[in-house]
Amino acid sequence: MVMYRQIKYFFSAFVLFLSLSCAQQKTDVVFLAVEGAAHSDIEAIREFLEKDALFRVRVLQPGETELQAAGQPVVYWLHLPDSISYAQWMAAPSNLDFLKRLYGKAGILLSGYAALLPHKMGIESGRPEVRNIEIKDDWSFDQRGLQSWQGHVVFNDLFGGCFVWDAYENHRLTRIGYFGSRFPQEGRVVAVEKSFITIHPQNKLLIEYSKNGKGLLSLGAFVRFDIANHKRYKLEHLLRNSLRYLAGRLPAKGNTYWQEMSYTPHRFPVSKTRRPANIQKFNPQKSSGLVLQRNPAQNQFYDLAGRRILIMGHENGGVDEVWVHPFRVLRDFRTGLIIGDSVLWLNTLKPRIEIRPESITRYYETPLGSVKEIIFPSLHLPSMTVRYEFSGADSIRLLVRLRSDLRWMWPYDEYALGAVQYGYDADRDVLHIKDASGRFYCLVGSQSRPEMHLTGPFKTIEFDQNKLIGDTTSLNQVFHAVVYKIKRDLQITIAGSDQGLKDTGPAFRRMLAYSSVEYDRLADHYKRLTDRYLSFESPDKEWNALWKWTLVGIDRFFTHTPGLGSALVAGFATTARGWDGRHKISGRPGYAWYFGRDAEWSAFAIADYGDFGKVRRQLEFFQKFQDESGKIFHELSTSGVVHYDAADATPLYVILAAYYLRASGDLDFIRQSWPHIEKAMDYLYSTDTDGDGLIENTNEGHGWVEGGRLWGAHTTLYLAGLWARALQDAAELAGWLHYKDLKKQYLQDYNRAAEKLEKEFWNKRDSFFFYGLWPDGQMNDEKTVLPATMLYFNHLDPDKADKTLRYYGTNGFSTDWGVRILSSASPLFNPRGYHYGSVWPLFTGWAALAEYAYGRPLQGFTHITNNLYIKNHWALGFVEEVMNGARYQPSGVCPHQCWSETNIAHPAISGMLGWRPDALHNSAVLQPAVPPQWDSLAVKNLRVGQSRLGFRMIRKENETQFRFKLIQGPPVKIQLKPWFPLTTRLVTVRSDKDFQREGQLDEEGGLKQPLAFNLADEQNIVFGHRGGISMLPVLPRPSPGQSSNGYRIVEQKQIGRRLLVNLEGKRGTTAVFRLKAAKGLIESIDGVESITPERGNIFAIRVSFPEEKQEFCSKQIVIHISDTFYKKNK
Repeated sequence: MVMYRQIKYFFSAFVLFLSLSCAQQKTDVVFLAVEGAAHSDIEAIREFLEKDALFRVRVLQPGETELQAAGQPVVYWLHLPDSISYAQWMAAPSNLDFLKRLYGKAGILLSGYAALLPHKMGIESGRPEVRNIEIKDDWSFDQRGLQSWQGHVVFNDLFGGCFVWDAYENHRLTRIGYFGSRFPQEGRVVAVEKSFITIHPQNKLLIEYSKNGKGLLSLGAFVRFDIANHKRYKLEHLLRNSLRYLAGRLPAKGNTYWQEMSYTPHRFPVSKTRRPANIQKFNPQKSSGLVLQRNPAQNQFYDLAGRRILIMGHENGGVDEVWVHPFRVLRDFRTGLIIGDSVLWLNTLKPRIEIRPESITRYYETPLGSVKEIIFPSLHLPSMTVRYEFSGADSIRLLVRLRSDLRWMWPYDEYALGAVQYGYDADRDVLHIKDASGRFYCLVGSQSRPEMHLTGPFKTIEFDQNKLIGDTTSLNQVFHAVVYKIKRDLQITIAGSDQGLKDTGPAFRRMLAYSSVEYDRLADHYKRLTDRYLSFESPDKEWNALWKWTLVGIDRFFTHTPGLGSALVAGFATTARGWDGRHKISGRPGYAWYFGRDAEWSAFAIADYGDFGKVRRQLEFFQKFQDESGKIFHELSTSGVVHYDAADATPLYVILAAYYLRASGDLDFIRQSWPHIEKAMDYLYSTDTDGDGLIENTNEGHGWVEGGRLWGAHTTLYLAGLWARALQDAAELAGWLHYKDLKKQYLQDYNRAAEKLEKEFWNKRDSFFFYGLWPDGQMNDEKTVLPATMLYFNHLDPDKADKTLRYYGTNGFSTDWGVRILSSASPLFNPRGYHYGSVWPLFTGWAALAEYAYGRPLQGFTHITNNLYIKNHWALGFVEEVMNGARYQPSGVCPHQCWSETNIAHPAISGMLGWRPDALHNSAVLQPAVPPQWDSLAVKNLRVGQSRLGFRMIRKENETQFRFKLIQGPPVKIQLKPWFPLTTRLVTVRSDKDFQREGQLDEEGGLKQPLAFNLADEQNIVFGHRGGISMLPVLPRPSPGQSSNGYRIVEQKQIGRRLLVNLEGKRGTTAVFRLKAAKGLIESIDGVESITPERGNIFAIRVSFPEEKQEFCSKQIVIHISDTFYKKNK
């Protein structure tokens, strides 16, 4: 199959070239031969040109000075692979004379050591350097390439930059160009060097010259065709573009260049700023209906976001950073109250705060009266408002100060935009800030005229003796301070854009004039979000409210960047946290840029709760930036730099496409997307280099683990499991599109992959799945949480799944706040280890999905709630990226992470509700496993295709009622299979639609055969039953900094008239667990200290754990079912 795919790939490429050649004239390329040189590299390049359908090639032999019988236009290419060929070329003076005469008459490409020739020709006065570096073959971590500043035509379809070099072995790489602070004097820098997740602006390697409209490109690195190179296809693409550009086939529209810049901030003249004619009074009318409060505020993170703007800070006061993608418009916004000759900074006080989806409000009590501060963004504009309302004395004086460095997002460095420029329109109180190009622009102003202001390249500005005094700095930043005297209110408006003043100005004026309208639009958006999409109404009001915050937390990550599009970013944090990208001033706001696998795992949940439009746009975004190999990106910064260094993003893309189809029924989109899907599958097949039927991590990238002590598998179980699911889903998609042969092939390969997963990755000795296959053919037997993904996808034998999941329920994996990647008993365990000991809400959600899939709803609900309760502590309303593996405290970069949020929603909907839509058949499976402590549950806005429905469950002692309602759309065929507590005996199943039948339960408490019915309007279904007993899920409430108490329900199973419950707890302690049982059902319980009846049919049972060497120990209790009930219902 691999060979078939490779042949198919090359055939497709050949057909593409033929079609291109028919659609456009061929370009004549004259390849300049070197006398006495028979270098394999030169021969390989000639072969490349001769086989490319876009070019007509002729070799110009030494001594020839004219091109005979060639069409127009013509490009000349001289490639000198090493110093020997360079010396041979230079040995004949006529060669250089020929190039001099040719320059300005035809396009010229100089590569390799030929990059030395512009200086020799006299068209460049700056002498280039030759530098060598040693590169070790290290998967994708050793790849090299080129990056433009903001685009150039030679990078057409290469997204502004690309990796073109990834050799198969250790080697020395020669680069010829301008290094350090040196720039070419006459040439323009098209591109600089890039390496793994790093741009090297000091290494200028692709230089352009022009005369009489004819260009010359000098490329001093990476052009070697005689060395095996994983990125050969990218190198060919770049060269193809370069040759066509030099021939005039590709217009030079939008070309940008790296420039030698000043980094000293300076003032620029500002014309009178346009302001709105009228400014409406701030009087918002709408609210999202959600609010979280803290009194007093803590030094905890908060964020606010629209589609284009991100605001971040700490609860105590101020704004730490504001990003308008792709750059930071300002930072360190602080406000102080002037009292006499001193300043009382508001962030030194302890305000009461209210966090809403649309805003943060702070209430300060000061010696002069009360100050209310409201901060909110626009939903769609790149603008925001900071508003102050005062009550107390006649008036107060407020000092507002901030700084701006226009930091362009990583991986560009802090110098990429040159000197910050600033100007202040005192008449209109508007600060203008821009970069040298004028594209990156910021406006800050208010509706009030200030008393005084000071702006300049300062480190800070202080208020002293009624003056503003600046402390100068060498930093490339502008500091701004302004004093207002206000009686009742002050509104400060901030706007920014990388589209210049033409975009920033209207956004500024709109927000300044209509702040109430913008506030209402944002509040209404969140109200509609929680009303329109899936909602829960349970007896647990906290759970219900935090669910709504989950929808808010997910939706906030959908971000628009001009020139790129709209999609999910991964996580929010200020640049003060995390890796700085090896830059003096970090340009990494958490993970607030686009990620492949993050968005894919997150989009499953978005499809679950019914926002199909966003999932489709996410898929379109992946397709827009799909590599020509078919691979899906891992990271795409909002500054436009893309990396393809993950192995799992591509299979997840295929899986997501199928998931979207089943939820939405949007077959037209899948049909349009099929070329991208098939291309992705072809790429995946190509990565199976050893022919074992599994795709590989080797040379393709990480997935899951990115580094650390688990790193290095040739193929991980996680990746192999994704491949199996991608094959299964691709077969389904191919079937819908009537590609019968492809469907058959995908299914055959799925069966082969699934069999290998079951047999070769099962560790019989430990009754667990291997982590992965080492390059030497040995298996890594480390136990991890990663098999949970395969369990969720239902690839595995139930017995093996049961043995695996038992581990996840123990204290080795589970803490009181979630699930570790590996067991605390592992020698690799480090509670702060990013990939070898910490707790990720993502892993916790994966475990919950697997637990629901294999009949462990108590553990699943515990793990969902672990994630949910994190919202109550650090960033109010939101879930951390990573938690410490030993103490309840954050351990990651981002206080608010997208897939942490979605791993509440995804297991709640796919797991707890068991919701599996099949829109193309107008049907859905519903397998609700409602936790036993909830006697009722209402669910609204379950979506399948064009239909929306809801249901209400009411649970009584002897019956459970489901009331279904079709809210909109065509009828839906429902297959209902609810979970019931163990020992439950179904008596009848009846409906108001005139059917009645008996039902039986399986061993986990689910209905053996689903109840199928057609929901056309409303329908009531009642299950009559007797008995039923279940432990209640343990829902820990750890305090920040606390270690786990470790009380767990590992599993519960019924064997005859006994219910065996395996518990864990801290050694030498006593804990209270709870169970719910029908009246008269329990005869006795072994292994408990006491049994105390509580409300309803709930009992508190006290369990003591013995003193043992290990911190946590096991205890089994046995619940005996009454003889009367057992005989009657056997």
